[in-house]
Amino acid sequence: MRTAAERRNLTDLRREEHRQAHIQRILSGLKSSFVGNDPGKNSAAYFFIKSFDGRKRRVIAAEFLGAGFDRSRINYPVVPLSTVDQHPCSTCGAEQPVIEQYLQTEDSPDGDTWLKEHFVLCFNCNGLFTDIERWESDGRF
Repeated sequence: MRTAAERRNLTDLRREEHRQAHIQRILSGLKSSFVGNDPGKNSAAYFFIKSFDGRKRRVIAAEFLGAGFDRSRINYPVVPLSTVDQHPCSTCGAEQPVIEQYLQTEDSPDGDTWLKEHFVLCFNCNGLFTDIERWESDGRF
């Protein structure tokens, strides 16, 4: 039988493992969400955000494309990572790139529900999340 301290430690380790896996999914999504014709339909899609003429748009950071990637397959602007929108981390205040998660949360004959969230992932604070904005809609954004 485990002690209370051992159970807490095990819970903390599992929580950290889950957090690291989530960060890995986000980073992987930033490299691949733009490939395909229906981002967010079957799994969360991730993009960087950049403001153009007062509108926030999904963009791809050039640094996240592999060498020799055929940019003609991308329907989003490709920009340097240094030019995407930034937001301060709520813990350390470091400016970090804004990331959007876009996801269909319900698919039914009566209508779909979509979720869009903007957040930062701060590696100065070991990957802590800072939520910025969140929207739900019964139609695509």
